[in-house]
Amino acid sequence: LVAAAGPSDRRRAVSQWLGGAAAAAVALGPAAAAAAEPKVPLEDLLDSIANEAAVGAGSGFRRLKEGVAAADWKGIISYTKEYDQVVRKAMLGEAKKQMDAELKPRATELANSLTFDCIALNKAARKGDSEAAEAALGKCRQDLRDFLALAGR
Repeated sequence: LVAAAGPSDRRRAVSQWLGGAAAAAVALGPAAAAAAEPKVPLEDLLDSIANEAAVGAGSGFRRLKEGVAAADWKGIISYTKEYDQVVRKAMLGEAKKQMDAELKPRATELANSLTFDCIALNKAARKGDSEAAEAALGKCRQDLRDFLALAGR
């Protein structure tokens, strides 16, 4: 799935997925495009989110954690933007769309919180502040765990 691939593979997969949805919207019209849009199954999305929360192999979270440990501040600064798009928008956003209506407000809060965690991590990286970077990573990981708990995982 998207989380198990490298960053350029994730970017390409998300772009292809989004590009396909846009092409369907143009060719078929909005109503037909919504029906034709391929959905990643919720369980697959939750598996990818769980891999992030577990700092699994190939996860973006692992890349960020290793970047903090190595004080690779430039790498973290550039990757936090991609991480936010891939994890928050592609994974959490798509999972949220498939959740029950009563869970969506809290899922939105957690996704928004992840964005602020990425901003805090980026800010810490710009300052070269390892302690603040570790704190931001901890909050990010907790938001992922809370999202999984909300989804019953």
